Amino acid sequence: MRSGGAGWSHVLPLWFLFLFTSPLYGVSPAAADFGAGVAAYDSGDFEAARREFAADDSPEASFYLGRIFDLGQGAPRDPDLAARYYGIARGGGFTGSGSQGVRFRWYLSAAERGDASSQARVGEMYLEGDGVKKDAQQAEQWLLKAAKNDYAPAQCSLYEFYSNGSGGKKDPVLALSWLHRAADGDYVKALTTLAVLNYRGEGVTQDKAEAARLYTRAAAQGDVNAAYSLGVMYYQGDGVCQDYCKAARLFDFTARRGDAAAQGLLGFLYDNGWCVPRDKFTAAMWYLAAARGGNGQAQYNFAVMCLNGELGRTDRNMGLEFMEKAAANGIAEARDALGKLR
Repeated sequence: MRSGGAGWSHVLPLWFLFLFTSPLYGVSPAAADFGAGVAAYDSGDFEAARREFAADDSPEASFYLGRIFDLGQGAPRDPDLAARYYGIARGGGFTGSGSQGVRFRWYLSAAERGDASSQARVGEMYLEGDGVKKDAQQAEQWLLKAAKNDYAPAQCSLYEFYSNGSGGKKDPVLALSWLHRAADGDYVKALTTLAVLNYRGEGVTQDKAEAARLYTRAAAQGDVNAAYSLGVMYYQGDGVCQDYCKAARLFDFTARRGDAAAQGLLGFLYDNGWCVPRDKFTAAMWYLAAARGGNGQAQYNFAVMCLNGELGRTDRNMGLEFMEKAAANGIAEARDALGKLR
């Protein structure tokens, strides 16, 4: 018998940053002066700074160009172009020890002028000892500056700072207050973190209904992990009224974005006709997608369909292939089935 129960595991999606090497923002050849570019940048003459940095082929100059386009300083904000310059800087070794001090000085300069994202980054660099000596007190001060400027990532960092007791300042109440402030601004990381705490009852009174509400707000912003977690709650009737229709919609959303666990559960809904038309071929399509993504339960369910001829003919070879994969993934029913098939 196929299963759609608690054996399902959820693998968080990984995000990859692609580095581009095509020519960017062309300028006429000139005698570049990186120091002049930094001076111009610090004085607020971003156009002059951009010209100097664009004529300089150093990774440090590429980093400055990335920040100029990232923040829209003297040029229209262009996140894609910024990312490409950052990539060139990294490809040139900007993360090496020789560049760390330059990077820190740049962030510090922007932070001192009130840029909240740079204030947060300076705080993180002090916390990690990245380009500067570790200093938890300085880290806290800069994170507080950014957080008080309503920069939600810094508010989340303060939650972690006070939760972990960095610098000897463990304060769960203060930590939670910053997390709530970030969540009030609908910051996805804060919403999902707070949802997990409410679901598990960690640091707060357990409230699965509140967890569902928080996941709903994050899912509404397109967060795949929140949508999957909310779908599982509706699928199992865990903290909410069981609703296969809502689960199906949420699993469809996440499955189409490559989530193997959601693909497998969506296949199970189609396999059984729970709030969707019963359709073996659609079920098999989602099982196979999930199976190829490494989901053991889907591998087992797809193997059963192949061995039982549920798709028009029996396919013993494919059935055994996926049954072996399911067994290797720890599915007990697959190990038992292999013992009988061999």
